[in-house]
Amino acid sequence: MINLHNTIGEFVPDKLIADTQIPIRLEGIVLEKGQSVLKRGTLLGRKESDGLYKIVNKASSDGSQKPICVLTDDVDTGDDSAVKDVRTTAYLSGVFNQNALIIEGNGEPVDFKEELRDRSIYLENTK
Repeated sequence: MINLHNTIGEFVPDKLIADTQIPIRLEGIVLEKGQSVLKRGTLLGRKESDGLYKIVNKASSDGSQKPICVLTDDVDTGDDSAVKDVRTTAYLSGVFNQNALIIEGNGEPVDFKEELRDRSIYLENTK
């Protein structure tokens, strides 16, 4: 007889999504190659020159200093020798735990709260 009650995985909440008051929208995006592993919850900006997404950094001046979306899953974009940009998905709207978001450089995700609100991405201080 077949055993229909095997455990095949485990779900461990990461507390990225803080609430479901605001509809969560997803969209396919293309990450710039060579950023190593980007973790779920990384805030992403879009470069003006080629439209590729990369981790938000306030010190950038290529367009990626402005947050646009939140990465849905861990993604390996490779190292400097990578030859292909990486297709993945990102959240375009929703309510997120500001303590679970990731940016590069100085500052905190909450520094982008106003800009994110204009994009229907809301932050809550959830432990």
